[in-house]
Amino acid sequence: MDARKHLIIIKGKDQTDSVANFQFRNGKCEVVYTSAPNKTYSFQSSNVEILPLQKKIDPARVIVTVNGQTISGIDEILDFGGYYRIVRNGKRDLSFRRSEVQFQQNCLTDGKNQET
Repeated sequence: MDARKHLIIIKGKDQTDSVANFQFRNGKCEVVYTSAPNKTYSFQSSNVEILPLQKKIDPARVIVTVNGQTISGIDEILDFGGYYRIVRNGKRDLSFRRSEVQFQQNCLTDGKNQET
């Protein structure tokens, strides 16, 4: 799955990186994980959310705080509506519920404060 285009939430947890394939059928979602490519797991459709990318947020323009802790070294912020995915070079991507994330405008990128 392309983690930059969709977020796959199964039973409230981001499983995007673990899912090789999925298919909705007869009120269920059949999931194949990358770790077990020959086995299909079945979930109630209500337990599976496939969220499309809504927009990208420029990490240079904001300071990101998650549950009171500032996150640094961010390459990309992907907004999937109810969740954000934070991409950091060389590190595991992080996913958070929208309610856990706060953004502050980064004054260093404000045109009025930049030196000429």
